[in-house]
Amino acid sequence: MRVFDSRDQQALSLGRVKAVLSWLSLLDAEVRFESLEIVEPELEVRRDAAGELWLAGVAVERGQGRGGGFADWLLTQRQVLVRNAQIVWRDETRAAPDLTLTGVNLRLDSDGESHRFGLNASPPAEVASQIVARGELSGRSTHDLQAWRGRLYLEFGYADLAQAQTWIAVPLDVARGLGSLRVWMDLEGPRVAAATADLRLVNVQARLAPNLPELALANLQGRLAWNSRGGARRSAHRRSVLPLPTD
Repeated sequence: MRVFDSRDQQALSLGRVKAVLSWLSLLDAEVRFESLEIVEPELEVRRDAAGELWLAGVAVERGQGRGGGFADWLLTQRQVLVRNAQIVWRDETRAAPDLTLTGVNLRLDSDGESHRFGLNASPPAEVASQIVARGELSGRSTHDLQAWRGRLYLEFGYADLAQAQTWIAVPLDVARGLGSLRVWMDLEGPRVAAATADLRLVNVQARLAPNLPELALANLQGRLAWNSRGGARRSAHRRSVLPLPTD
């Protein structure tokens, strides 16, 4: 199955779908799946120049209506599997080239208000290594984010920071450098209540602000912890901070 957007460009392609219907469909008078498996889909996610998000050629409405629409329906499915997907991210607000994620695998298990997920995705090798995300969340509707609680984990082995800032906003103007990250986050509603991050930067040249001199680091490695409840930030571990030789 192929879906085309209003510009007559392919926005979604589904290679194969396997589904096991749940008997709860009879009680709820809506389609419920015990298992929904989507194999090798191709999907376009686009942010237009006005900042509006489009998923498979359909505008994503923000905070409209009483129900949560497709997102809430997805959370009522017992298990959702996506295997070997390809996602194209197109950001017209940054005038950036398309970013293609390959080998995207997702598993989402839901039981009432409890949801567990795992996600793997591979950006281009010259940009970053495979991205790994895991999460345990508790909540009923995506239109009541204040009631949600959970924990998230994110990891990537390396990223070219100079190239990555083409698609994401970073607080530094990075000329070059590699970075790796592992981060654990506690969520309370839509905000991060606490976070712990293992960070490593290698051969970094960057500026904190345009009027400041360039910062050069050969190696920086450490653990940072932050807790919004106490309003405190601390460095739990840091080592191997060495300046780069300058010409």
